[in-house]
Order: sequence, then C-alpha cells, then structure tokens
Amino acid sequence: MPRLLFILVLVAVAVAVINPLQALPEADPQVEVACPVTIDPATAKYRCINGNQLTLRMPYLGVAPGASVFVTGPGSATVGGDDPAATSDGVIELIGLVPSSAYVLGIIGPGCAGPDAIFYNFTTPNYICADDLTVLINEVLPEPGSDTNDDGVVNFLEEQFVEVFNPDAQVEIDLNGWILIIGGTVRYTFPPATILGPRQALTVFGGGTLFDPCHYAPGGF
Repeated sequence: MPRLLFILVLVAVAVAVINPLQALPEADPQVEVACPVTIDPATAKYRCINGNQLTLRMPYLGVAPGASVFVTGPGSATVGGDDPAATSDGVIELIGLVPSSAYVLGIIGPGCAGPDAIFYNFTTPNYICADDLTVLINEVLPEPGSDTNDDGVVNFLEEQFVEVFNPDAQVEIDLNGWILIIGGTVRYTFPPATILGPRQALTVFGGGTLFDPCHYAPGGF
C-alpha cells in the first residue's frame, strides 16, 4: 500500500509541471527593433550650393517617426534636406562643411537607439567651393554644318552649342542661376536642379527638340 501512494504522488507532480494553463511571461515592451532608416555611403555626393557651401547629400531609405538627425565636426555645419522622421526615402543634406575635416552624421531616436542608432563617419574632400568652384568651357561650335543636336532637323542657329565641364573628381556643382554670356549678352540662364556631376560635361545648344542625357538646352540660348 505505501508503494502505491508513492507512485500517485509522482504522477501528480508531473501533471503540475506540464499544465497548459500555466501563464507565460509577457514580452518586454522595451525591446527595440532595428532602425527603419538605412543609408548607403556609396550613394553620398558632395555638392557646392549657394556658390560657396560645401554640402554632403546623403540619400536614405525608410522613415523613423521621432528620430532626429545631427552632424558633429568643425565649423558650423547644419542639417537640411528631407527629414527621416517624417519623409520616407529622401535625401539628408549636411551644409557648410569644412574641407579636409572629419565629421559624424547621426540618426537617433525611437527605434534607432543603442546598437541600432546610425553613425556615419566621413572626411570631406580638400575642396573650397568659394575658391575652387570651377566650370570650364570645354568646347564651342559657332559654325555647325550638320545636325549636331540630333533632332532630325538641320538649323544653323539651333546646331550651335557651348559645352561646359566640371573638372573636379569628387564634387557636384549646382548650376542653378548660372548664366551663359555670349558676345556680352546673357543668352542662357541655367534653371533649378541643373547639376553638373564630377568630371561631367553638359552641352547647351542654340535650340532644337531632341536631346540625349548628355545634352541640355530646353528653349536654347
């Protein structure tokens, strides 16, 4: 009889251990998920804006409500462009950078805290926009003899062109508001969003209607 009681006690203990009604611990509400914003340094580009401000443009993907962006380094660099806390898939601009200097771009906040915060270390190129901002007139065609603008029509005035070139290997130049003067007369004003990339040429024709990506002259000069 005592042996039978001993066996019954063991069974009762076993049933208590695997009771499916036992409450499970709740998940920790403080656990962070990976930062929903990502940046790819390979897509970053330097640009001179407003004539003399060295700027880093950093595209990003995603959006992180409540996050903030900052930049640390010498000078008085500021953050502009799109806000990853409110705008998905945009471009952050770090404006007024000092040449040949080390900086840190940071994105922190809800979801981007601790090990998931973004810190991008970079060193600016040795380029002073105010002093070295150079666009070369690379080629001029005053007397064309063929359909140089490739629009299918040969028109002497429309086939004339001026080609400009950015000799720098690292920095884009924003040509917004720049003017082309021919014979002492302003013949063309570059519109907003006209960007001349590193070592990139851009051709302004006298007119025409068909232009490939290397040509630019809506309205002509």
